[in-house]
Amino acid sequence: MMNYLKILTTLICLSFLINACFNAKKSIQKIERKAPEKLAEYCGKEFPVTQTIKYDTAYEFFDLVCPDPLVKTDTIIGKDTIPIKQNSIIAKTNKNGIVKVPIRTITITVKDTASLRIAAIEIQKYKDNADKLANKLTSTRNWLLWLVVALAISVVLNVILIRR
Repeated sequence: MMNYLKILTTLICLSFLINACFNAKKSIQKIERKAPEKLAEYCGKEFPVTQTIKYDTAYEFFDLVCPDPLVKTDTIIGKDTIPIKQNSIIAKTNKNGIVKVPIRTITITVKDTASLRIAAIEIQKYKDNADKLANKLTSTRNWLLWLVVALAISVVLNVILIRR
């Protein structure tokens, strides 16, 4: 009877150990096998991909030698002339002949919120570790300070006892 009780308790303990080994990776794999669409839906809601669009205008400068506007004339039957101007340049030039042409740039940034959340968790973990180490350093400094004080008191008392 006692052997059966030992075997039963051993089996119960082993069943708890087996269930304890069921970690997050295994549970995700199980959900992925049974309902991948539910897993994808949850991940999409929990970790959406966000886009930010930034518009920017830059200017590029060209050094051009712009000719003087020409006036062409065309002869019509008779002795009258009609002046015809050439097409002018669209970009404006200044006195030195430098043309400023605007160039519009569009920057699209895609953020993966899952990786951002993982990075935030890791940063928090490192901050907690840094706080623990700072507390440990502070307590070590306090111990060293008290040891130095005790050593100083001991030296003072020894000096007093030697003089007597």
